[in-house]
Amino acid sequence: MPRKTSPTVEAAIKDFQDVRSTQVGEHALYNDGVILQQLARAVGPAKQVHRAMVPSVVEQYMVNEKQRLNGASYNKVRSRLSGFFLFCRRRGWLDDDPLAFVGKARTVRAERLRLSPAELLALPGYAKIPRDKALIVAACNTAMRSGELCSLRISDVDLDQGYIRADITKSGVQDQMPIPDELDTALREWLIVYAADAGPLQPEWLLFPRFKIGGGRRISTGQFASGAPFDRVGSYLPTEPIRHTARIIQTAMTDAGLTFEKGEGMHTLRRSAARAYFDWRVQSGYDGALRECAAWLHHKNVSTTEIYLGITTEKLHRDKALKGKSFLSSMIESDKVIPLRSAEGT
Repeated sequence: MPRKTSPTVEAAIKDFQDVRSTQVGEHALYNDGVILQQLARAVGPAKQVHRAMVPSVVEQYMVNEKQRLNGASYNKVRSRLSGFFLFCRRRGWLDDDPLAFVGKARTVRAERLRLSPAELLALPGYAKIPRDKALIVAACNTAMRSGELCSLRISDVDLDQGYIRADITKSGVQDQMPIPDELDTALREWLIVYAADAGPLQPEWLLFPRFKIGGGRRISTGQFASGAPFDRVGSYLPTEPIRHTARIIQTAMTDAGLTFEKGEGMHTLRRSAARAYFDWRVQSGYDGALRECAAWLHHKNVSTTEIYLGITTEKLHRDKALKGKSFLSSMIESDKVIPLRSAEGT
């Protein structure tokens, strides 16, 4: 297509998202869309792609994003935009990559927030409604990603057999995950409320649906503006997934008195649950805890799990050897100090 007939930015984003929908889940598609729409508003959604996406404009946009975001978030934005620009070049709408001279931000892998087992057990109690309580309990007991939890359907849950069938989109596998006792109780409580609100539950309905837009729900009271309690009003969209799980998690953590940085959410629970599971298996004497934890998280290799848990085998050995001990004193007492100079002082 000649450059003069390239589509508008808005139309190009729609085409890109249509193609992306065949590759990623709905949750990832939504997150991509948020970033792309922010770019569209900045450059002009009605402009043609080849006129709007010039390097100078995109470079200045990324400068502004760098000032607004931390390094990790900035790199995510850059990665998603890079995919969109590659799509535009393949369609012939752009000749060059507008991000060619826009590098990644340098980041330091900081220690991430991990809640203790006691905090994970207490957190669901701070949820505003049964749906959110069940969602938090599910996150703490399955360590699923947000998109995986939000795509679960009623038919995926078998409380009699005690498992949840989950589609792990990042790994491209389906897993039947066991339902621990805490999750069994929370799901039964939530499904009773869900059925009372929406009627007989249908197999294709989402397990954790979104509230209707404009429902007027008051978070502080759990009631609608009309005064009717949430469990007496058809307040859910059974085929629409939750879009902002981080808000649910952050609200519960705030009410629980926990301090956290911006950006914490469902991955905080996934990370915390995984570390608690790992420590539990290590304490029970199981020497394959790391590999088992990798399988639980659906990581393809153990090194990814080590990074995710904030550990390495060598670090664990180091901590065990040093904690509460003195290797310097031990070396002197055992007369094993190796001289660095000869007796002549050379």
